[in-house]
Amino acid sequence: MALRPFYLFFLSVILAFLQEALAEDIGIDFYSQKNIVQAKGVDDLIGDVNFRNGVMKLRGTAQAAVVSEEDNFFVQNANSVVFIQTDKGEGSGIVVAKDKIITNWHVIFGAGDNEVLVVFKPLLGNTPVPTQAHIAEIVRCDSESDLALLKPRWPPKNVQSVKLASKNIFNDSLISNTAHTIGHPGGGSTWSYAAGTISQVEKNRTWSYPPPHNSSHIADTIQTSTPINPGNSGGPLFLNDGRVIGVIVSGCDECENIGRAVAISSVHDFLDGSVNECKAKPKTPPPVQTLLSEEDRDGDGLIDIRRFDMTGSGVVNWIHVDNSKPNDGWFEILLYDKDENGIFEVQIFYPPYKDEPIISYYDHDQDEEFDVCGIDFDGDGTDDRQMTIETCSSAG
Repeated sequence: MALRPFYLFFLSVILAFLQEALAEDIGIDFYSQKNIVQAKGVDDLIGDVNFRNGVMKLRGTAQAAVVSEEDNFFVQNANSVVFIQTDKGEGSGIVVAKDKIITNWHVIFGAGDNEVLVVFKPLLGNTPVPTQAHIAEIVRCDSESDLALLKPRWPPKNVQSVKLASKNIFNDSLISNTAHTIGHPGGGSTWSYAAGTISQVEKNRTWSYPPPHNSSHIADTIQTSTPINPGNSGGPLFLNDGRVIGVIVSGCDECENIGRAVAISSVHDFLDGSVNECKAKPKTPPPVQTLLSEEDRDGDGLIDIRRFDMTGSGVVNWIHVDNSKPNDGWFEILLYDKDENGIFEVQIFYPPYKDEPIISYYDHDQDEEFDVCGIDFDGDGTDDRQMTIETCSSAG
């Protein structure tokens, strides 16, 4: 019993170290930003993710058995596969470089604002965690080959990329080789594994997708007996040595329950090419500010609250607050009522120094409690990292 205080002290040291490591990993000193959490640029995409109670719940449930961590191939390669979610659906993706992810065009089809949510696999465990969720920009896409290239914002430092096989490996010698897949079948957010055998390679194969895509495609393909379901789309097809030989496609009306992948030859053609059918993200016109009222709360002769109408509705939907004591003239807090119902569901903290990130809180369900926080590291007005309120609070 006399040793118990030592154990408690030792545990507190470990927890403090882990907390500090988390703060270092996301590039922000949470200790200096205590209880200030906010994210900039309300992103409807995050509304599809429930970060409550420290658990990220994504649409759908896994329909394939999750392989155990003891499986050597899975352990060595799963960290190079990401889960992708848009406001229209979900799929898988392949990390080909620290800032590059390749997936299917049909996975990111219809994504709002030319952005998707990308979730990297945690180093430990097989279930996604909020701190691994990142916004990724759709950089290039080619509907003909059903491929797209993404650029994640502030990817994890330990991100693992795959080794792409050479272009000339695409030939009949691939037939009868074992092929492995890792992805998210059935729209599940956990990482799942399957294996099968390559049965055919076909140059310039054509296929199509039904509504809402209504699209036709042509590319070199690899046919495999590996079990493939919607949700695997965009994920890798591996050889035994871990080289990627294709990008999985699934759900096409001509596949007849046979798994297929866009072959590495067409993948290299896409990566080396310049075809880009992605629409540029439209520029949002600057709002028209109408100052409705201002207030000196503490009677020091300096204004510390300004209320604005940013839409021309005559309603207060934008509030600037100088929360410093004493007031310093820097309005560091912005409150935003997006739908003008009297609930300010966004709160943004603008730090006084340029090298500090912009931090935001969101109340998505408008219960007057913040659900998600986000961090804008580069000050471009869009979140680079999102996490639970619980994670933000524990870090602060």
